[in-house]
Amino acid sequence: MFKQYPIWLRAVEGAESGGSSGESSESETGNEDTGDTDGDEDGAPDWKARYEQAREDAEKWKAHSRKWEDRAKAKHDESGDDGADIRARLAEVEQSLKDAQAEAERAEAERLKYELGAKFGLAKTDVDLLRGTEDEMRALAQRLGEQPQQQYPESPNQGRGSQSSSKQKADDWYAELTGKNS
Repeated sequence: MFKQYPIWLRAVEGAESGGSSGESSESETGNEDTGDTDGDEDGAPDWKARYEQAREDAEKWKAHSRKWEDRAKAKHDESGDDGADIRARLAEVEQSLKDAQAEAERAEAERLKYELGAKFGLAKTDVDLLRGTEDEMRALAQRLGEQPQQQYPESPNQGRGSQSSSKQKADDWYAELTGKNS
């Protein structure tokens, strides 16, 4: 009695195969004028009528599109901002980008300073002196690293109690420190 086809084939097969639920007498194609046949007496399709119908549909959709385009233009004209909000937001983003790039450059220079300080054995006070480009910082760090650390002579009285000859030793120490031989 019923043909046994998969459900997806029955849905596209048409009305004769039971593609609809059977409770409604409407056609599944959506045309309300089912009494009209688009064809001659021999069943051939009427191509001219179909062409005219397609042109009418196209004109209807074009008119609908123009209506919504006009509404969008009117809404844009009412707002009157002409993209000022977008330009302001763009300026904010550009400024934040510049700030981020400057911060990245500063952090990179700081990293390089500490790297050069570690490489050449510089003290923190010497590392703070490094400025300029990478080559300039490298040259200064190398020069500071080559300098011998200044050694000060020990105080002769350091760790000793008061002695009678300590005055003479203190004077000798001062003379050695200042380079004056009196």
